[in-house]
Amino acid sequence: MLSYSKRVILFLIPLFLVALPFIFQYFLFKVSGENSFEFDKPQEKSKLLVGYKYDNYKDRYYKYQIISSRKFDIIGIGSSRVLQFRKEFFKKSFYTWNIINYSQDYLSVLQTLKAHNNLPGFILLQLDERTFNKDFDRNTTTLADLKYPSTINLDISLTKDVLQDYFALEHKPYFREYILEGLAAQYYFSGYREDGSYQYGKLLYTINNQRRLFDSTFQATQKNINSGNTFFNIKFSQASLNNLNDFLDSCTKENIHVICFFQPYPSSVLSKLKETGFYPAIADVHNKVESLLETKTNNHLYINCDKLSIDDDLNLDGIHPNEWSNVNLLLSIPQGSIFREILNEDFLQSRTFASKACLNPGELSAIRDFFDSTKNYFKR
Repeated sequence: MLSYSKRVILFLIPLFLVALPFIFQYFLFKVSGENSFEFDKPQEKSKLLVGYKYDNYKDRYYKYQIISSRKFDIIGIGSSRVLQFRKEFFKKSFYTWNIINYSQDYLSVLQTLKAHNNLPGFILLQLDERTFNKDFDRNTTTLADLKYPSTINLDISLTKDVLQDYFALEHKPYFREYILEGLAAQYYFSGYREDGSYQYGKLLYTINNQRRLFDSTFQATQKNINSGNTFFNIKFSQASLNNLNDFLDSCTKENIHVICFFQPYPSSVLSKLKETGFYPAIADVHNKVESLLETKTNNHLYINCDKLSIDDDLNLDGIHPNEWSNVNLLLSIPQGSIFREILNEDFLQSRTFASKACLNPGELSAIRDFFDSTKNYFKR
């Protein structure tokens, strides 16, 4: 008869064999950077780029870790359309958090910052029209789904994809002065910078090197307009406006100054919105928000971007502006305003339009070097 210890071993062997693929997956994801959520401050002269390829929830958790552990003077809040504001634009410390999907997210974000004693002095609030669309807005918050991302994925086929990507890389976790975490950063040179902004490495490279024809008519966006996508087909929600009002009132009580704005559309997309008849409802949302801000104290400012002339070249795609667009937006803030005092005027005024998509010549040079030295880039 088998001894007790042998029986235990025989019992554990099948369990170990079942667990082995998941153990392998855990260490593979850890080595590749797909399961890294906390990072030490990069060494001097090094730049951190964090880009996960397989799970957007990890992006959310990573940025939540930053925002809950550090206090910034200025925080940019919005959707992915807020991600081209940079710390160099401001005199004070800055971080951008792309966490807004629904109108209840405004107060949820404020409560999160307050709970961690990290309320900023200024909030740069980028608004989306769809947040005021009753067909899109939900009685929930994005932060409600925020949890520590699973380090194990039951989809074992994902292990094959990660393994293939990782061993196909010619660029391991470091490139020049950059520390790259996650496979999107290592493969596409795309990811979040230290100030929370996003570097679209692959897209910037293709635009600036004409490896593909830059789609000046933004056909994907125009297709969404034609389909009646809820991003553009707005049915106004008063409840959503009320949530914004509550957020602004709460900011007033906390002595937080808020700049509100809708990102302008590129001229070709704007023409399409007017052609399809969607623009009046969008303009109505803008007017209602502007009227709301007029009732507030001097703590808050509304930037009417409808008055800004936005060329197609000032956008990464049909809805995402590039850094140059945001420079123009900030410089439209009235002189003498308290909001003007936080701007790095010398930096903003000295910018000259030298590239369709990238403001920093050094970053553009690094992007070019990265992809030009990757022989198999265009095969994937």
